[in-house]
Amino acid sequence: MRCLKTALSVALFGLGVFSFGVLGLGGGMSASAQTVGAVNLVKVWAYARDDGAANWGDLYANDAVAMAQGLRTPSGGALHVRFTDDTDLRLGSEAEIVVDRFVFNPSTGAGALQAEISRGVMRFITGRIQKDGVRIGTPTAVIGVRGTDFIVEVGQDGTTTVQVLEGVVVITPRGGGETASIPAGQTAQVTVAATSVAIGVAPPSADPGVTDNGGGSDGDENESDGGGGGGDGGGH
Repeated sequence: MRCLKTALSVALFGLGVFSFGVLGLGGGMSASAQTVGAVNLVKVWAYARDDGAANWGDLYANDAVAMAQGLRTPSGGALHVRFTDDTDLRLGSEAEIVVDRFVFNPSTGAGALQAEISRGVMRFITGRIQKDGVRIGTPTAVIGVRGTDFIVEVGQDGTTTVQVLEGVVVITPRGGGETASIPAGQTAQVTVAATSVAIGVAPPSADPGVTDNGGGSDGDENESDGGGGGGDGGGH
């Protein structure tokens, strides 16, 4: 009987440890590969590429988005993603981004969101994650946020233009230089090889893909049949 009680105690203890580990992983801040959000809207077409994969696959509304995935839109396309902390990421036409890291503790708001934009126009509306953990990189700039709604445009040569709609954005030239704080209503830019941030420049090109409905009519959130997908990233 004593052996049976001992075995039962060990089994229950092991189950408790397993349960604690699972609960801790779900509610804590694991940096392992995981689902970080879901697709809210697709216009024309959208694509995703898993970390280390060679090919792009088609992406549809309600699909899960994973950490370290690349996201891409074709000409005239749009893609909206809602992260688990309620951050909104909206890609306009011919945009591409990789979400390098996303961890979020819903109990405390602590976490990190790190992403790299390689081209195109996109909009960030930050959610419940603590803003000091948000870092957006481009070929020419590093962007930090403070409770912010902002639009980023990365040109073909890497020139980065940031329009702040709400809150404050902090921009540092990628190659080194002085950091600038950009308040709501201002637009700033970092050009190739620049060591300073230009303030008061023209805003990014207008792109309907970053609006609330992605430039389409209400109730028309997923027009995935309007593009030429086939899992190859639209030939880009």
